[in-house]
Amino acid sequence: MITHSLFRVLILSSLVLVCPALLAQAPAAASAKAAAPASDPVAEAAFDAFFKLRDQPGAVPSAERFDQLIKSGVPLLAQYPKNRRAGTVVGKLGDVAQGINDRKLLPLRDVWFSQLNFAIINARQSATDDDGKAAVMALAAANANAQARLIGDKDSLEAAREKIDALAAQPGGDRFIADQEMNFVEVIKGRSPAMAEKLVTQLKDHKNKTLASRATDELRIMEVRKTPFDLKFTSADGKPFDAAALRGKKAVFLHYWSVDNEASVKEFDALKDKYFEQRERVEIVSVNLDPAEKRQAVDKVIKDKKVKWPQLVEGLGMKSEVAARINIRSVPNGAMLDRAGMLAVPRARAWQLDGELKKMGFKF
Repeated sequence: MITHSLFRVLILSSLVLVCPALLAQAPAAASAKAAAPASDPVAEAAFDAFFKLRDQPGAVPSAERFDQLIKSGVPLLAQYPKNRRAGTVVGKLGDVAQGINDRKLLPLRDVWFSQLNFAIINARQSATDDDGKAAVMALAAANANAQARLIGDKDSLEAAREKIDALAAQPGGDRFIADQEMNFVEVIKGRSPAMAEKLVTQLKDHKNKTLASRATDELRIMEVRKTPFDLKFTSADGKPFDAAALRGKKAVFLHYWSVDNEASVKEFDALKDKYFEQRERVEIVSVNLDPAEKRQAVDKVIKDKKVKWPQLVEGLGMKSEVAARINIRSVPNGAMLDRAGMLAVPRARAWQLDGELKKMGFKF
């Protein structure tokens, strides 16, 4: 039996928004620990075709393109709800409207929402089992979350909350609930960070372990963002580094890497170009996540790459506090601090550096 505890969320902006939120949703027992089905070549080809269409370079938003996306993506959820990429399809369809930023094309957001809502109704009626219905309901929640993010009024927030609660109550919905709950947190965060923190605090005790884990990670990030990020150490070259000395002057890019991860080592090359282009705006700090026994290999990479910026080499592997503090558990990875020393971007790569600096107000 699924139980729900409902609470009212007050968000203050230009008006008081009230939205009911869920929290003690128990995952559906029928779908717990369901075995993943064997890979289906036909299904995989269909998913590949959808992603190719969805990520088509230079695609211009239009009602015709929306129709193509919906016909390519929505049936996958009803037919192959347990496919490992079903959740990604939900996410890719859910964020279409947010990718429409040209002012002349903004009315197409409503066109997309309308077309997708109609397709969701039809797909839910055609779904033949609980898993298929759950996948389609996850898409309904994602679409409602997207509308709440862009509109942000009381009605859109309550509609999103209602869709998420319905997904939680649907057998099979636990496979998708973590994404939609955390998406809703992002929606609330844009309007009331304090209320978002209250939501996440309750979600960390959720019976869905994936959701509870993600909420715990999010709480850690929220806590870190309350004060300037403290980073003081002696670099591999023996020189001292203190991020506090850069506050008010530069941003800081944290580059996490390991000798065993080729992509993270190659990131040095991309960062080297940025270092000389943006050195007046940002300081780069590389944080090595290898154990002590690999120190010789670490030093060789640093020497071969002729790196000029500070290198934090602790020899602690993934137990590095500088990584654990912001949930870094794999490489390549990165993060950015703004010029006030606050954690601005908990996940970043070298190619994002210019764009993030512009968002921080640096002039080029």
